[in-house]
Amino acid sequence: MTKKETLRAIYDKYALSKDEDIFMLHNIAIITKTGIQKIATKEQFVYLYDVVKCDPDYVAIKCTIANKEGKVLSISFGSAEKANVKNAQKYYLEMAEKRAKARATLIAIDAHGYLYSEDEADDFNRESNG
Repeated sequence: MTKKETLRAIYDKYALSKDEDIFMLHNIAIITKTGIQKIATKEQFVYLYDVVKCDPDYVAIKCTIANKEGKVLSISFGSAEKANVKNAQKYYLEMAEKRAKARATLIAIDAHGYLYSEDEADDFNRESNG
């Protein structure tokens, strides 16, 4: 299956909207927080979080996703620090949690590498898309 076909299947399966849930940035498909939530809701994911590190200037979170039967589907991590969070006023814990959740969600549905979360990089913004 081509990348385009894979993305189309993901859009269709999760009823994602190009106007609300996905946008393109330099020919890369970026999924929004609402798109991640639509996937999580449809799949009935159960999220478990562990704080790996929580310092004033650096936070790392581990996110484990299980299905409703308790089978682990994916594990991923998210981090946040001054160097990779702009305009967050040191909301590093919250940003790390969002990044971990988004990555783990995309891994759980085999979409990581086809879709990238807007929470993974501060330069993923609609204004840059023109």
